[in-house]
Amino acid sequence: MVKSTLVALLLTLLARKSYDPMITNDVLEEYDFIVVGAGASGAVVARGLSDITGMTVLLLEAGESDYNNPLVPSAIKYGKLQQSSYNWNYDMAKQKYSLLEMGKNAKYPGGKILGGSTSINAMVYLRGSPHDYDSWEDHGAKGWSWKDVEPFFRKNENAVDDKISEKVGRGGLLNISISYENLFTAKLKTAAGEIGEDVLKKLNRQMSSCI
Repeated sequence: MVKSTLVALLLTLLARKSYDPMITNDVLEEYDFIVVGAGASGAVVARGLSDITGMTVLLLEAGESDYNNPLVPSAIKYGKLQQSSYNWNYDMAKQKYSLLEMGKNAKYPGGKILGGSTSINAMVYLRGSPHDYDSWEDHGAKGWSWKDVEPFFRKNENAVDDKISEKVGRGGLLNISISYENLFTAKLKTAAGEIGEDVLKKLNRQMSSCI
């Protein structure tokens, strides 16, 4: 196993109520569960599976660790990560009616790093627009309306800041915190307001076009 290209985290649950997961680069011959991709979702799935008594879980990630990488939490410099080996750099299928100014195709970023795409997108947490989920159901995806999926978001979330809305879940495996404003983001919001753009104070709120 090459450490620079594969990070394997083995979480072994001991048969007791409280435990510390064992994290190792030693790979066993077999596992009860193998989770491919240590992004925000994959890591949470692996952690949840490790709660099953006596089960072994292997979490595989093709990228490197994001530990102590100063670009990961940066809202200013995170774009450098999207132009690096930390990005799978997928190409979108060529479009017929959109992306005309980009030659009808575009890059589709995907994180190749512990933390996945979250780590190359300034660690922003976004549920998506409730309108989009409702539209999916209107077009035939039954069970995917906002009222159907929102409880699962809440179950997964753990708001660690008292200032976060009560609509965000508590007690889940995915920690959610507030990103505090710096000079750059303050100036950006001021400039957006001056040209007539709506400034969204809470990111996970329904709004079609905003800053």
